[in-house]
Amino acid sequence: NNNNNNNQVQFLSSSGGNAGLALTTVCRSLRPPLPVSVIVPETTKPMVVRKLETLGADVTVFGKNWNEADALARTMVEDAKTDGSGNTVYYVSPYDNPLLWTGHSTAVDEIIDQLSCNGGDDDVRIGAILASVGGGGLLSGILEGLERNYYRGGGGGGGRRSEIIRGTKVMACETEGAASFAASLVANSLDSENNSNDDDDGDGNGNGNANEERSLTMKRLDGITSVATSLGALEVTPAVIHRAHRHQRRGRCDDTSAGGGE
Repeated sequence: NNNNNNNQVQFLSSSGGNAGLALTTVCRSLRPPLPVSVIVPETTKPMVVRKLETLGADVTVFGKNWNEADALARTMVEDAKTDGSGNTVYYVSPYDNPLLWTGHSTAVDEIIDQLSCNGGDDDVRIGAILASVGGGGLLSGILEGLERNYYRGGGGGGGRRSEIIRGTKVMACETEGAASFAASLVANSLDSENNSNDDDDGDGNGNGNANEERSLTMKRLDGITSVATSLGALEVTPAVIHRAHRHQRRGRCDDTSAGGGE
């Protein structure tokens, strides 16, 4: 209830563009519309800033990259807790949230549904899925969708959905100068002792152990030097490394080629 005791609920996010546009669209579509603030880095195109403002967002341009913009966003949320206004400000991550991953994962459901409908070819398979990587949210969702459908209906190898994605490769696409996923994936090789227990849980929900605390050596870039300035994040979410490992292990068990590339 946004009108309870005259306190206001607000949403705040950092974004290079797309996540801020999505959050603003949702907040301003509600009745009554909810106020939303978006912090974008200096590399954000003026067209995106204008679009955010046209949709109704309060836009602040700050920082050389997304991470600096995000740090300000988090500080603003913390400051709001003690500013005496009584307003409640919620931080919305542009990529590091299980709800976002599950939302992205439904793209895999849709692809499988389309390939399965109308008595399609029983031999059809998804050869590969390509996903651009910034902070790892989209890639986490793609991997979640593959994992969920792999186990749907009886656990790995059971049912048509599992057959459609058996052996599917996932190609993680990054530009030079913004390859934070590649850096952390290389630092946490599949065969390393620290990752030996990061296995599938087989419950079919697509979450596995991605949110459990495990020993990972996450690599943080010194800066974004790529032309993809609005996409890059200095460090990806650890969940995407766990999920990439599980996808690779399923590939080994199936005796197929499955993995992530840079």
